[in-house]
Amino acid sequence: MQVDKIITKSIQTLMKRALTIWTTAVYEINKAKMVQDKERWRLHAVSNQEMDLQAWYHAIFFQEVYRLRGPFWHRDAVLPQYRQSYDLVDNALSPLEEAALAHVLCSPDTSYGDVAGQMFVVQQIASKQTLYALFQKLSSQGAQVIKYPRAGRPARKVFRFSFVEGKIYLTWKGKFGNQGVGLNEVTKVEGGITTDVLKKAAAPGKANLFLSLTCAGRSVDLCFDTEEERNEWQELLHLLMLKEHGKIESLKVEQPSHDDLNEWLYLYSALGENCLPLDVWKTLTDKTKTKN
Repeated sequence: MQVDKIITKSIQTLMKRALTIWTTAVYEINKAKMVQDKERWRLHAVSNQEMDLQAWYHAIFFQEVYRLRGPFWHRDAVLPQYRQSYDLVDNALSPLEEAALAHVLCSPDTSYGDVAGQMFVVQQIASKQTLYALFQKLSSQGAQVIKYPRAGRPARKVFRFSFVEGKIYLTWKGKFGNQGVGLNEVTKVEGGITTDVLKKAAAPGKANLFLSLTCAGRSVDLCFDTEEERNEWQELLHLLMLKEHGKIESLKVEQPSHDDLNEWLYLYSALGENCLPLDVWKTLTDKTKTKN
């Protein structure tokens, strides 16, 4: 019995070793073909990303989704049949994301890919689920907040996030239609009575309810019903301001090779402008001007 156990164990060890050697050899033989196939699969997704949200997802996360069943030996990966439209891909979104994407305010040059990219990035950097939930709410339906104007009486308005060519704006309806401020233009998000507008009109006893977004030459001054609501808005707006200015270290990516400059275009609008090195930004800007 002991001899049988030793022989059985020895055979199993030899079989495992032989299988490992064989699979390694097959992998090395086909490695070059698999690299080419992966690049073909990625280019297919990239070429369709502006027309289909799932294609955008595959283009950005091709490292994670390529050959999910495992690259044992080489055969061509099946190229997905994208919908070639701006319709939402139901099985790629949560109900909240689908509802948000269906009602967002966008400029004509903004695609669903831009919006989905912003939502993905915000979801990754938001430390609290409540912050991401507030971001979704303000993207899809908005919320009423009292706004203090430079001249005139304070009024309750519906504020929401809008997307303009990939950038996030805080917008509201004013006398002359939709008005707003780009969060990449905001330099400070402060609570309390800090601006000239609030110092003239705000009640000092309610300082804990006020929030101001300061830009060059102007400010957006808001008053909330509760301090808790004010704090949540302040935290979210400050986070988005840092993101839009490219000041969140976790979002900065390494310098690509010259041949990979287009990769920056896929990430740029969602990550924030300062995540892009100045020399790369100038190169891409010059290319765009020449193309136009």
